[in-house]
Amino acid sequence: MADGRIVVGAHHEYFDSGCLCHHVDSYDSPEDQLTTDESGQYTVLSDNFWLGNSGNYNCQLQCIYFDGYASSVPNVVTIYSYPTTDTFPRSHGLSTDQPLPVPWWSPYQSGYEIASTSSSFTYYDYVYLDPGSHYVEEAASGFCPSYCWHTQMSITTIDIVWTAAGDVDRNNHLPLSFSL
Repeated sequence: MADGRIVVGAHHEYFDSGCLCHHVDSYDSPEDQLTTDESGQYTVLSDNFWLGNSGNYNCQLQCIYFDGYASSVPNVVTIYSYPTTDTFPRSHGLSTDQPLPVPWWSPYQSGYEIASTSSSFTYYDYVYLDPGSHYVEEAASGFCPSYCWHTQMSITTIDIVWTAAGDVDRNNHLPLSFSL
């Protein structure tokens, strides 16, 4: 992918002294090992991206099967939101690299609503974006000050955690800008 976040081509080789060359003897097991090794440092999603190239390879010696899936290290959006003065269920919306429309909830829009609740919640999403500047926006459908929510939001990239926090309502969205 353009953002460079795919574990591709992980494989195990052995040296063949008969031809003074290397041969691949495994694809999926080394990828799984790499995913396990990096999971403590990064969020790693195992076999979540279809490459479309499954099949048997290296059949001149012995066929080695590859499942066609790659693991990825995504950017993670985390939202924690709770009511400060609201007691009614509210719709919460999220947009990436575009303004969050008002209203974003059904039946007016689709694809923006991430929760509908009257109590606190935590939401996670994985985003794959090209290098450059980006932003996300989150909001609740109530009105401040009587129906207000407070949101804490973060974007975790490979090397930086970007954060923002503030009170939100349908006309006061919480933006978070970040760069990859």
